[in-house]
Amino acid sequence: MVSLLVKQGRLEMVTVDNVPEEKGGLVVDARQGYVLGRLEAGDLANFMILNQDPIAHFEALLDTQTHAVFVLRDGVIVRNRLVPVPEEPEVPKKKKEGWFAYSAPPIVLPTSYQNKRKWNRFESKYIDGLFAAAVMLDRMGWLAQNDGSKGQVGDLSPHDGGEIRALRFGLVGTLNFENPWIYTIFLATHAFDQGFDSSDNTDDVTLYDFRLDIPLFRDTSLSVGKQKEPISMERLMPLVD
Repeated sequence: MVSLLVKQGRLEMVTVDNVPEEKGGLVVDARQGYVLGRLEAGDLANFMILNQDPIAHFEALLDTQTHAVFVLRDGVIVRNRLVPVPEEPEVPKKKKEGWFAYSAPPIVLPTSYQNKRKWNRFESKYIDGLFAAAVMLDRMGWLAQNDGSKGQVGDLSPHDGGEIRALRFGLVGTLNFENPWIYTIFLATHAFDQGFDSSDNTDDVTLYDFRLDIPLFRDTSLSVGKQKEPISMERLMPLVD
């Protein structure tokens, strides 16, 4: 099955793809007919379309008056028994679906996050949401330490082991206005992190993201709240940072 494109009497293209329709052009359905002729791109179009396979039905060649449903000679239509294809109404572009916010969630969501049967997803008339969490683990191992190293940094054996660096958790979802607002709330706890400095005063819980993405006009959103700077290393740093 092919599509033939003729412009100003010359054969411009023979392709298995659909040819985009142009305004003012004639588009006909060949009804799975059989093309017979010389198909040289750039030359004046000289071909006919038969309604039967001339190899299986030789009489189609003997009686072209009956079987030729479309004939182009030197770029001029001399016969057309085919029905024009009706113009398709313009279909409005489908509104973008999925995550529409200036920044992505701080934790990667599964591709099935819109699945309503997920155990960590909830829906209501006014608000929808998805709970997500991530655990950061560290493991340190010291193969050996000589006296010079101990004199400089102290004995490292107490730090030989594993620990939970941080636990990050939060919600992402929508506030169901006519054009839904997207909210992002994520926190992290450092209660498990011992650190090397006993005077470390890191807060047990840190608010990382508290953001509203408000749709405005034509795929534009306004992002308000505590968020990562997209022009700095903050967006590129590891998750724990």
